[in-house]
Amino acid sequence: MVRDAQKVRAHVGFLAASTALYGRLTARETIAYFGKLNGMAAEEIQHRTQRLADELDMHEFLDRRCDKFSTGMKQKTSIARTLIHDPMVMIFDEPTVGLDVMAARTIVRFVRDCRARGKTVIYSTHVMSEVEKL
Repeated sequence: MVRDAQKVRAHVGFLAASTALYGRLTARETIAYFGKLNGMAAEEIQHRTQRLADELDMHEFLDRRCDKFSTGMKQKTSIARTLIHDPMVMIFDEPTVGLDVMAARTIVRFVRDCRARGKTVIYSTHVMSEVEKL
């Protein structure tokens, strides 16, 4: 980790509970920006964005500016930007805080699917029913 921190970061996705979005960017632009920060090619970013939008039910707001988003839309966008580079290790800190029931179910289902695909998932929450489901 000390010798090659960049290589380690390439394999980790971290979602903090208090992460903010750039209000003037759309969800798609935000996700693409983080894909570029992770050294991804434009075609790969486009493909992964489509897949994440499918999995997180984001198509309705993907091309809208983030400053008008609900809490659920912001959270889904934050998750997508965290995972755009398809990391092997995913750390989620309170990913469903402030979400309505349907948005929270989408997030929990997505996390369960990540685990089923062989990803390492570290999940921090105070919601014990989510812990039981996962």
